[in-house]
Amino acid sequence: MQRVYHDGIGEPLQWIALAFFQPIRFRREHEPAGWQHRARMLVRLIVPLFLLAYLLIIFVRAVLLPTHVVDSPDETPLLLSPHALGQWVIPVIGQWMVPMIGVVFGLAWGMVFGIAYSIALGIIVSLTAGVVFGLPGVYTLLYTAVVGAWLVPAIGAAAGLALGLTFGTAWGLAFGVIVSLAAGLGIVGPDLIADLVIGLGFSFALNAPGSFIARLHISLTIGIILGVIGGLTSGLTLGLASGFVAGLGMLFGLYRVPLYLISASSALNMYLASRRRPVAVFDLLHHASLYWDERVEMPLPSLKRTLLIAYEQQPDRALAELAFIAAERPQQLRAARAVAREIALRHLEYCQRMSDIADVTRQLDALLSLEEKLIDAQWSAPLTLFSGTSRDAFHYLALPEKQSCASALDEMIAKLRKIPLDEAFGKQPLQKRLQQIVEMWLQVIQHEQERLMNAAQDLEMQEDTSDV
Repeated sequence: MQRVYHDGIGEPLQWIALAFFQPIRFRREHEPAGWQHRARMLVRLIVPLFLLAYLLIIFVRAVLLPTHVVDSPDETPLLLSPHALGQWVIPVIGQWMVPMIGVVFGLAWGMVFGIAYSIALGIIVSLTAGVVFGLPGVYTLLYTAVVGAWLVPAIGAAAGLALGLTFGTAWGLAFGVIVSLAAGLGIVGPDLIADLVIGLGFSFALNAPGSFIARLHISLTIGIILGVIGGLTSGLTLGLASGFVAGLGMLFGLYRVPLYLISASSALNMYLASRRRPVAVFDLLHHASLYWDERVEMPLPSLKRTLLIAYEQQPDRALAELAFIAAERPQQLRAARAVAREIALRHLEYCQRMSDIADVTRQLDALLSLEEKLIDAQWSAPLTLFSGTSRDAFHYLALPEKQSCASALDEMIAKLRKIPLDEAFGKQPLQKRLQQIVEMWLQVIQHEQERLMNAAQDLEMQEDTSDV
């Protein structure tokens, strides 16, 4: 029984999770090369994909529709018509059989694209098309009253072809087919949930990194296409609503907002657990969304605090985590930079004696040796000057007392005065901390200068006394 569950449900669900959260790893470890292997793999995915799509439809129909949070066309009158096999079709098919047929119809298209192109694309198209066609039911295909309903899908097909030139043939073809069929079924426009699902689903399939403006342009393009189709099939008002919802879904999908809710919860739980068990912080990090979500676009909550806890436990391993973020999770680079900056400031603030200043060069050199992306251009210069001052202090203390000279201390003071206090950090609290550190280091060095002067004066007095 356990083997049956693993082969039929467990492992396919893992594939689906990897396709959404770790697409790079999925392509590297699970994506087969030949279409025959893809076909066998997709057969195992049919049941989990069907259950996921159908459960989402049940949620919409049982929770959202009764509460009027959303609205959707009702296909029940179609089942009662003579063309729908008569009154006896209700007991046979039932209310939940209609969306089931729509899900199967959508899965069939997902299987086609999965075999032809890739398993990852097949999974996303299956879920997207399954939900889109399952919500209103494919019976609307036969009974749509829209004039020229089978001419409108040509717009979707042409749009998919044009988008394929920009985003890839597979993505464009899948988008064109699903949107064309949805337009022919009269789904696009009247069913805003389907428009939202189309935007979300195809944004997950489209790996489009870039700025907010670039993603907004993509979302506007998709929204205009769906809005035009919805306007032709359902009128101006529903067309505008359809375009807005589809574009919003595309933008949310490009930023992976639905999946971010899961990833953010994982990161927050990681932080709370690391506060309770700091010694287990690295295990918590490796089992949280920082590692299992390759494409989380927005900042993970409390990641900076968790990494600081990790540094307090094992500094070397924490620096390795920062390097991992810089190399593999650039979306979280802001938090990693903040942690590197905070680590540096804490070490610098600790220096209250010459020996402390001389020792801090090791920590600063470890930070400077990390990925270049981790060091902000704004504060790389101050950090370099602090490191140079620390090395000078180390060499100064290594000299025999008689060879110590004030010129070495003067050079250290000159380096500290070169630190750009007004430009190093953009935030006023950080500028204030940096200024306090510089002033503290200057006081330590000046105190050392006074000690040298007093020692020289004492030596002169001793020499005068001996001469007498």
